[in-house]
Amino acid sequence: MWGNFHFKTFDGDFYQFPGMCEYNLVSDCQTHVIRQFSVHVKRTENSNSPKISRVSISINDITVELTEETVMVMGKNGTLPVHVGGVLVEESTIYIMVRSKIGITVMWNREDAVRVYAGNLVYALLINEGHCEDLLKAKDWDPCTQILNPEPYINACINDLCLYQPVDNDNSSLCATLSEYSRQCSHAGKSPPTWRRDDFCAVTCPYNMVHSESGSPCMQTCLHKNTNALCEEHNIDGCFCPPGTVFDEISKMSCIPVEKCQCTHDGIYNPGDVLKKNEEECICEKGKWICMSIPSPGLCAVEEGSHFTTYDGKEFTFHGDCNYVLSERGSERIFYPSSDCPPKT
Repeated sequence: MWGNFHFKTFDGDFYQFPGMCEYNLVSDCQTHVIRQFSVHVKRTENSNSPKISRVSISINDITVELTEETVMVMGKNGTLPVHVGGVLVEESTIYIMVRSKIGITVMWNREDAVRVYAGNLVYALLINEGHCEDLLKAKDWDPCTQILNPEPYINACINDLCLYQPVDNDNSSLCATLSEYSRQCSHAGKSPPTWRRDDFCAVTCPYNMVHSESGSPCMQTCLHKNTNALCEEHNIDGCFCPPGTVFDEISKMSCIPVEKCQCTHDGIYNPGDVLKKNEEECICEKGKWICMSIPSPGLCAVEEGSHFTTYDGKEFTFHGDCNYVLSERGSERIFYPSSDCPPKT
């Protein structure tokens, strides 16, 4: 669902329902008293257009309630990420995401759009306004229009234009519909164009991140640099670190070149710092420790005349009456003196 009461169902139908109550957006069709999952959405009027104020999710016996300011899991205020009973609640720079092992994923952009994935199916609630046909049929959108019919989104936009013009001066309705079409295009595996401008549908990102219409939801960080290569999720829109940088989750200040990543080990260490532990010397490099073994002084010993301990810690007993080489390195020899050897017979 998105924007001005627009809905898209799992089977691709579009419709509009201008209701301001709390509604069951989607649920399974079980007849049992306890459903396997359900998603309820509450709208509120927000200046010129409606906004989603609460999303309530039930998956088996796990309940999650989302508002713009709080996340309640099983009735308790949680600090994300939260993982309980096969349900993971996490956030990106734009979305709050609830994922479950049964294949249900709910994404809310904290404003006007909620998307529910059940396997490969998508249910969406949307909003829009503006010069829709000119925008969505522009050549820049060709990769998307080749696989995703823009007509339902154009019709939704025209309907909003009739209802809200000229009240919607900030283009919020149009931006919402273009955003949803862009999200659907990205989910289908295509790359939407960079259609936002500073004066049109701009998104403000935290830190020094940049907005992209299609990026990996698995953020690369100083401590987890290969998440993109292992990520199996569909690309999403959002705020991402600029190319060549990773997010510094240690200082939580910004995206930085990987060469500036710090290391952790009972404290925080800067690049180039050296840590010596046991028989290793480690240097902090690109957020991880590079370690090498340090040769330690060896020890061999003779006790009580016949009990020997070697450099590698082995012990044995040897009764001999001659002079023996106890240790040898190159031309250097250390003799173990005993009594003179008995004469050969």
